[in-house]
Amino acid sequence: MVASPLGAALTERFGPRFTMPLGMVLQAIACFLMLTWDAHSSYGALWPPFIALGLGVGPVMAASSDAIVGNAPVEDGGVAGGLQATALQIGGALGTSVLVSLISSRVGSTLSGALTDAGTPEAVAHGLGEAKDAVAMGVAPVSDSMTAQLKVAVVEGSHTAFVNGVHTAVLVTGVLTVIGAVAAALGLRGRPSGHHA
Repeated sequence: MVASPLGAALTERFGPRFTMPLGMVLQAIACFLMLTWDAHSSYGALWPPFIALGLGVGPVMAASSDAIVGNAPVEDGGVAGGLQATALQIGGALGTSVLVSLISSRVGSTLSGALTDAGTPEAVAHGLGEAKDAVAMGVAPVSDSMTAQLKVAVVEGSHTAFVNGVHTAVLVTGVLTVIGAVAAALGLRGRPSGHHA
């Protein structure tokens, strides 16, 4: 509600070649801030990156609409808008799937080690490796049959593995947004600003 009107105003004032990279840089900063999270991070450490992420998305949405639809011939404006909406939906679906796969893969490769480091017996940790999909969704595979001490170790190790997965996903996202910011700045540099001139 805040970032979209702000992004539209910035795009109207400065054009997409400024606003789009700015939004992507804000998203990259958010992602790199998420790399500081661990299993014990407080709420105070969690919300600032989400604010930066939200503030970054608004300008990119407004600037991309301006760059795509605003630069299309008037008679092709509907087609350009449709293509942009389609690309947005496909990109969102694919991006989410790829990031979830990255988290799951990283959780699977680090879960056993994180569980044993947290104090879970190696045999139990190996058996719990099958629960990687649950852990990738933030669920620790504890059961009523476990002792209290074992539950604590499984929860601790699961949370560590989950954060490992999140770190991988946000690192990839952060790098891609930096690349996107550079590409937008270079790719839009020579384009006319149209009604923004």
